[in-house]
Amino acid sequence: MKALAILLLMSAMTCHAQTAPTIKGHTLGETTQEFTAHADDITRGLISTCVTKSRAYPALKAAADAAAAAYAPYASATRSSRAGRSAYDADSAATYAAANADPSREIGCDDFLTILKTGNGTLNCTDPAMEIGMCRNFSGTVTFAGGKAVEYRIQLWRVSWDDALADSVAKLGKPENAQVTTMQNGYGANLDIHEADWTTPTYMADLCEVPEANLTTTPGFHIVDLAYYKSQQKPRSSSLN
Repeated sequence: MKALAILLLMSAMTCHAQTAPTIKGHTLGETTQEFTAHADDITRGLISTCVTKSRAYPALKAAADAAAAAYAPYASATRSSRAGRSAYDADSAATYAAANADPSREIGCDDFLTILKTGNGTLNCTDPAMEIGMCRNFSGTVTFAGGKAVEYRIQLWRVSWDDALADSVAKLGKPENAQVTTMQNGYGANLDIHEADWTTPTYMADLCEVPEANLTTTPGFHIVDLAYYKSQQKPRSSSLN
């Protein structure tokens, strides 16, 4: 009975180690629909607006083109005639409506639509304080392949290395490797750069300090699906060929 309990505990620990953790509310393997559902309210609203505009835009663009064609005969002359003024007003209104619904005017919308259409692509996410782009619940990028999230890169602004490492250990367990590299700038000042990494049968993760211009560092967290990572590696060519 005791042996069975130990085996069950070891199995649970193994499963936990192999299951990708939740990072900023997201996980590896989630679909675009799941990514949207797990995002914050602002991101969900922006994505909804992006998709709505993309559906309305083709018809509005066609209407704008038709209005422009109707106005073209009057464009080189004054708009003094009633027909010319009417065509001009219709052209202006249709052009404004199409421009307002153009998804490409929304930062990140085209990228998200490409991911929805092809299942592949990278979406840039910004610090919520920046108020830029479609994804605002973390700062970094998320890459999709085959319709699923396969890689996250996240900058942990205003977070110390000790806190970032403690949070990572809580999610991933003890790192497989950890090291400190001392860098020196042109003025002779030293800066310690900490790194830690984890590898499991299903994913790889690393936490690394990124040097800033003012001799400070920002922790960066990276997690990637192992199968996807391997698929992106190019075979090394022989140095003797």
